[in-house]
Amino acid sequence: MQPDEMALDNTQTDDSGWPPFSAAVEAITQQEQKENESSHPPPANPENSNQGEVVGMMVSGALSLIEQLVSFKSGVDFEFNDKGKDEVISASSTVFSKYDLIGKDKTFAYGEEVALLFAVIGITLMSKRQIAVLKEEKAKHEPDDKSASIAA
Repeated sequence: MQPDEMALDNTQTDDSGWPPFSAAVEAITQQEQKENESSHPPPANPENSNQGEVVGMMVSGALSLIEQLVSFKSGVDFEFNDKGKDEVISASSTVFSKYDLIGKDKTFAYGEEVALLFAVIGITLMSKRQIAVLKEEKAKHEPDDKSASIAA
């Protein structure tokens, strides 16, 4: 705001002898409101308020699925670092929100279902791996049982 815009008319005074400051105060208040409005981002879309939650479930499910695939293929237990997982989930939530990838009219509207699918596939792979480990342990113990019965 220019100084001349805020200048007061010295010829007008109120009963106390002071010039009216209301015009200057109002101008400053309006300027501050404009600055505040321009500095705040628009409010989030209420329809997509649970985007972060849905994205978190999807990404967490995908990471769990990757863990199970690696464990299944390598034959050893594998887990991502929890801090790394959280960072990936947080970053992906930001990207999904930025591009509004989850909404009622978007293809990712079934995020919960995708997360469930990842969880089911992951537990299936984990079960297959667990069955293989149990079979190996059983095979190791069976020869010991047979040799013990022969010795007796």
